[in-house]
Amino acid sequence: MYHLALATQDPDPKVADMARLFFQKYDKADRKKIYNSVLEVFNQLASMPIPEDRYQRIMAFLLGFIEKEGEAESLIETLCKRIDQVGYTDLDGDKPQSRMRQARKVAYCLAQLKMESDKCLRKLDACFPLYAKVLADEVVYQHFLSIIMKFKRFTREGHKSSIEELESKITQRHNAGIAAQEAEEEVQQQIETHQRSKAKRVRLADEDDYEPEPPKNPKAKDGKKPAAQEAEAKDDDNEGEEDVFEREEPGRPVQPKRQASQRASQRRFGLREDSDEDDDQDASDDMDEDGEAEGEEE
Repeated sequence: MYHLALATQDPDPKVADMARLFFQKYDKADRKKIYNSVLEVFNQLASMPIPEDRYQRIMAFLLGFIEKEGEAESLIETLCKRIDQVGYTDLDGDKPQSRMRQARKVAYCLAQLKMESDKCLRKLDACFPLYAKVLADEVVYQHFLSIIMKFKRFTREGHKSSIEELESKITQRHNAGIAAQEAEEEVQQQIETHQRSKAKRVRLADEDDYEPEPPKNPKAKDGKKPAAQEAEAKDDDNEGEEDVFEREEPGRPVQPKRQASQRASQRRFGLREDSDEDDDQDASDDMDEDGEAEGEEE
């Protein structure tokens, strides 16, 4: 049946007209069947992901067939129970935002009923606990205000006090719900602020207590450890000393200049005492070198 209900809003005008004509003839044929069909379509379309404006046009068309006072009174109770179900349970695993959208759809359907009798007013008042919890929502609240306006237009003068009492209950519950939501949001903000502050304090404390550990067995740029570099440097010094105190090779005369250099090195390291003989020898060596140089030039 809901396929025919969807067809009443088909983009093709001919299809939409044929679907509307079907429901009109169906209503004349059996009033009870059209009432049951409206309930069936409502239950099926309530959870379908169709555009809200299309849903509202379909339900406004179908609820227009509910004209009898008894049918409207029965639908008021059925729809209010559906709101109660939407508010407390997850329908098809829906999230809270989705459940509230369904509550708005149900409230819209209530607002489309013909509220023209005292019985409907008493029924809506009796069902107040079923829909009170969703009155904090602005859309739902506006739908119930439109219902109150219908009662004010069509209900007899003697029941104005009852209408005003119901209106006052609806408004008070709406304001209380808004205040509760604001208080809950404020508490949530305080909790989040406290958590952020606590996390910041912990982070700063960790930064203050942090002490970088010294590197273990650090390596030099060339990949060698400092100890190895120090040993290598000592080896280089020893090799230098060996060059200074190099012994003359057998069969090879020692050059005077090398002898003088060796004596100077020995004196520097405290291995040889200074003497006039050494000084004279150094001078003689220098003169011999100069003489050899002049002979070569000639």
